[in-house]
Amino acid sequence: MSRRVAVFLRGLNVGGHRVKMARLRELLAAGGFAGVETLLASGNVVIDSGGEAPSGVETRIESLLEEGLGYAVPSFVRSLEEVEAAVAGPFTPADEDGPDHARYVLFLRRSVDDSVRGIFAAMESDRDSFGFADREVHWLSRGRISESPLFGGRFDRETRGLAHTMRNVNTLRRLVDKYGVR
Repeated sequence: MSRRVAVFLRGLNVGGHRVKMARLRELLAAGGFAGVETLLASGNVVIDSGGEAPSGVETRIESLLEEGLGYAVPSFVRSLEEVEAAVAGPFTPADEDGPDHARYVLFLRRSVDDSVRGIFAAMESDRDSFGFADREVHWLSRGRISESPLFGGRFDRETRGLAHTMRNVNTLRRLVDKYGVR
């Protein structure tokens, strides 16, 4: 397994929490992480973990960023193999084929259990479906996400107590294409 890991930061460059990717790389490198690279300006980072456990990497990054930026930035660490598995996801290509269909991956801190499944089962509809992996929830939106009944508050209300960050699968594909295991 690779020592390179993906770090997904929640809430970065959203609202008032703006940071340049050069500054983010600088903070993480100064904190002892090697091979720090960023993808897009939405808090997607690839680093060399040095073999440190994901929970330790998350704790270190959160501490470094809170000290350096002045606010909490939850982080979610996955091996590159886990990101590749998330891209593969639980849905078939036929499920995802449609105008404006989009899939999102929610990275969780904890394993999916019945309580997590229950949160998403309550939101499922003909338009929005959910699939599950160990620490990920996959959201397939059939049509524009902005037209989903979950958009604009309900999703946030329903998932409020669940530590997570979300990425469009296209962003994850770009990360895998650039850094993935060969």
